[in-house]
Amino acid sequence: EVGRFDEAIDAHQDAAAIFRELGDRHFEGRALTNLGIRLTLAGRAHEASAPAREGGDLYRALTENPDSAKHRPGLATALQALSTLYVREDRPDEALSPAREAVAVQRSIAADNPAVCLPALAKALNSLGICLTLAGRPRDAATPMDEAIEIYAELEAQRPGEFTKLLRAALTTRADLDRRTTV
Repeated sequence: EVGRFDEAIDAHQDAAAIFRELGDRHFEGRALTNLGIRLTLAGRAHEASAPAREGGDLYRALTENPDSAKHRPGLATALQALSTLYVREDRPDEALSPAREAVAVQRSIAADNPAVCLPALAKALNSLGICLTLAGRPRDAATPMDEAIEIYAELEAQRPGEFTKLLRAALTTRADLDRRTTV
């Protein structure tokens, strides 16, 4: 398995270099974000923050252009990856800013296309709730977690079975939060 992570890491490094050389900032950002994710999953979080931040910075710059809508999902993914990286490095306070920004970006995307984008918004909200909990702010975590549960429940009602695991996981996380705040 570790060798497979190494292959994926090498592939993402090569892809980032190729897209940089071609001047394709969108796919360079994607490759860097994916590189950060793979490094984190491989247990090399200390190496992941630079490419993860760079991927996010590229997408942020791209979203400042007139045709920015097509780059917002990439920005949201990069921000979510950076937030997850900080959590894995036991830096939950630093995870809050990218987690909040990921929610804001996902909310704007979902406003344009709710049928397709609500699952990503729910995921971002749940992640923000987890970050807030880990940062010692469990009472603040309830609102985004409750919104995530509401979205997952609505999606599960519309498409039975498709969101059962995600809804169950969000409910479990919320129950854990309740235990933390009542102890």
